[in-house]
Amino acid sequence: MMTISALLWIGSHFSASGDGVEEPLGLIIGSVIYGLAANVFYTLGWISELLWAGGDTSRTQPFRKPVFYLGLIVSCALTLLPAALIPAIWWMSGFHHGPEASLQ
Repeated sequence: MMTISALLWIGSHFSASGDGVEEPLGLIIGSVIYGLAANVFYTLGWISELLWAGGDTSRTQPFRKPVFYLGLIVSCALTLLPAALIPAIWWMSGFHHGPEASLQ
């Protein structure tokens, strides 16, 4: 809820009216989709291990730590992506914000 509130404030302050950044319904739906996707991929972890191992999970022992760290890095990067993209887009637009930004 804090993230959605922060994005609503940032979006209303730094974007032109009507942009998708500040749409509350879009943020809520995006949050739900992100949560569902995270749970689906988390669940696929143990299923894929069973499929790779053919039922014998001792065969996947050497790959567990690297795959875990890769998954951790990718999930953290995906979660932090909006925090990097929004300022980058703002920077590329020349630091313009608000309704006057769409007129320039």
